[in-house]
This record gives sequence, structure tokens and C-alpha cells, in this order.
Amino acid sequence: MSYNTCILYTDNYPAARLEIILLDGKINEKISNRVFIATLPKSIRKQDLNYSSPDKPNNLEDTSTQAIQRWKRSFEFDFLEEDGFFKIAGVY
Repeated sequence: MSYNTCILYTDNYPAARLEIILLDGKINEKISNRVFIATLPKSIRKQDLNYSSPDKPNNLEDTSTQAIQRWKRSFEFDFLEEDGFFKIAGVY
């Protein structure tokens, strides 16, 4: 099975975490209570997710925004948008 690694946003981390696991994915890193990195099967589309989204919410607090920016700067990877997911190039 092929996988994608992506940045996801949520308002309900416990429910999002469970959903990712039930979809045969995994949480790679929790950046904040609202932002995390997950690996999901390539067959999963953003419409399949009920508790998280690859779309950055307008009401994301500054601490989460700063945390994700620090996390991105810590890598030499490129970030690609594909199928509505903000994916980490070279990780999938």
C-alpha cells in the first residue's frame, strides 16, 4: 500500500487521531492541539476526513501558526499541494 505524509488541522485532536488510525494511517508528530503530521493511505481523499483537514483554518491561533512554521523550517523538504493535501515532498 502507498502512503502520503501530510499536514492536517483539527478542532478535535482526539477524534482526528482515532479517525487517522481507523483509516490505517498514523500520526507522525503532534505540532499543537490543532496541527499534526499524519501518514495516510494514498486512497484517502480530504473529503474522507471528518475530524481533520489539510486546509488551514482561518481561525488558527498564532501559537499553532508559529509552531507549524518552525516545524517546516526544521526540514529541507519541499512541500507540495496535491489532491488537496499539503504533502511533504520525498516522504511518501
